[in-house]
Amino acid sequence: MGAWGSGPFDNDGAGDLLADLGTTRTPAAKLRKALRTVGAAPAGAYIDVDDGQAAWAAAELVACALGRPGGAPLDPAYALLLPRLGADDDLRILAARAVSRVGDAEGSEVAELWQEAGDPAFEENICDLLLRLTP
Repeated sequence: MGAWGSGPFDNDGAGDLLADLGTTRTPAAKLRKALRTVGAAPAGAYIDVDDGQAAWAAAELVACALGRPGGAPLDPAYALLLPRLGADDDLRILAARAVSRVGDAEGSEVAELWQEAGDPAFEENICDLLLRLTP
């Protein structure tokens, strides 16, 4: 395992997403794809760790673009993407759905691993992000 931490950008899945965002002209489309992979997955589908981590990071970027940043530090290079995302309500709804799925230990490998670790930081971060994605 590589990077692993309780923040949305502290893991390999987020690192991969952020690297992809740095090379695209359409960051909203990349975020939408990461969020749809998780948020639009069929009910009961198991969310693997890489997809869950990418969706979590994407949702955090959506919250930041809405002017609702959390405590996670955001690399200045990615902060430059935020104006290109704008306050997209459809993206916000998709992000909230994805975060709910990522935080569900019954169907998310990310949540399952954090539950096994017995560290409440992950759940606290997920709850905070959901609040920031709520209108």
